[in-house]
Amino acid sequence: MYSTLLGGSFRTQPYAVAADRFGNAYVVGGTCSSDFPVTIQAPQGRAVGSRGSNATCDGFITKLNTTGSKTEYSTYFGGSGSDGVSTIAVDVTGRAWFGGWTSSVDLPMTSGALQQGNGGVTDGFVGTLDPSGKTLMATYLGGSGPDSVTSIKIHSDGSIYVAGNMASNEFPRNPSHVVGTQGASDIFIAKLNPSLKTVPVFLRIGGAQNDSVSSMDIDAEGNVFIAGTTQSHDFPVTKGAWNPVFRGGTKDGFVLKIQPNAFETKSFPVVWATFVGGSGEDELFTVSAGLAGSVFAGGRSSSKDFPTTKNAFRPQLQRANDGCLIQISSADGKPQFVTFIADAKATTSFNLTPINEINDQVTEVVATRTGDVFVTGWTKGIDYLISRNAYQKISKGNTEPFLFRLRFSR
Repeated sequence: MYSTLLGGSFRTQPYAVAADRFGNAYVVGGTCSSDFPVTIQAPQGRAVGSRGSNATCDGFITKLNTTGSKTEYSTYFGGSGSDGVSTIAVDVTGRAWFGGWTSSVDLPMTSGALQQGNGGVTDGFVGTLDPSGKTLMATYLGGSGPDSVTSIKIHSDGSIYVAGNMASNEFPRNPSHVVGTQGASDIFIAKLNPSLKTVPVFLRIGGAQNDSVSSMDIDAEGNVFIAGTTQSHDFPVTKGAWNPVFRGGTKDGFVLKIQPNAFETKSFPVVWATFVGGSGEDELFTVSAGLAGSVFAGGRSSSKDFPTTKNAFRPQLQRANDGCLIQISSADGKPQFVTFIADAKATTSFNLTPINEINDQVTEVVATRTGDVFVTGWTKGIDYLISRNAYQKISKGNTEPFLFRLRFSR
């Protein structure tokens, strides 16, 4: 449909993309370029932290028109420190909501914002731009330790949900629920007021070690699903979970479900929670609940005993690290389809490949109500999945992005 470059003279990295109901694309990330292409009426038209080097970067938000031929708006979002915009969602009115991390003490905050200043080493933030991209509102979210916002989702009723990582003991100050053990780094989920001036409702979840959330999604009933990675043997998985025991060398993936009324009542918020992994290292980077009855997650694994299902594309680990795709029941978190996404031509060898080399991984999954599931990531070769009419049939480099589409029964 279209393909375009976006950047300036120095490093620019995209972290997320979203689309509105008209087909406009919204791209966010970080740029170290002082000449990143911004529009004339951008709320922040000048780089503050990007000084023409790769040392310090600013965030950016860019809206492209439906043909990719022009920017509807494009702006920096940053201060004098390092900043990155890691997530974006667009509501039905065309208003964009974004979040990320910052070490800056001088981000452009809204007057009367929930949190006017940076609380510590690194804080999260949430911001919003009106459909024209001219009016900006924002607030810090963080405490004295390193905190960040990793995911924003908007429910069909207009509610705004934010998920992120926290290492601050005093943030949030009064969480509605604390599930598990407060550890070195925990997960938070918050329901925000659109004004960004009212104290949100917070949940804090984790174990004794480091826990991080990578992705969040909301189904039609308002259930919240999050996926990420944990080093905590005591991560609060629920009774009867698919994988009730931490099995990883240093880390396992996890998926959990939070009931819709968890932010309005004092009832226990977690419906189910499960570890995902084997005896190696496992990480989950994405979750999608768009197909009724199922939740999809993706990431990477180095576990020879990763719990794949009988109908898997690749039931066994091919190299030191392979991508993985997981379909589990949204009702109880039990597996429906679990497979590696890996190089079909690879010789199974674990001694010749360094354990820290990432060969294949799934970075994003989007499941739709029609049963179509889109999966993207990067690979050193998945020729067995390439279709005859593919845009690019042959791998041209060492590691490349991939995109494929699956059909599941509704």
